[in-house]
Amino acid sequence: MSGVAGRGSRQVTLLAAVEMVRAAYEEALIMHGMLPSTVALIHTYADANLAALEEAPDGSCVSDAFGDGVHH
Repeated sequence: MSGVAGRGSRQVTLLAAVEMVRAAYEEALIMHGMLPSTVALIHTYADANLAALEEAPDGSCVSDAFGDGVHH
């Protein structure tokens, strides 16, 4: 297997694992009593935070990526 193919396979596996964890966490929040609409809103915030991290330059602080001055 080439290095490029191996990276792609690992990325797909990682993305699948992240989705499983996200679904389990969302279900737990609902089981705890959070409204599904609240869980969906939190999910939207988390997606925005992850997008900010992805766009941040290497070596930057997480709080710099979020732009809120809070250390995450």
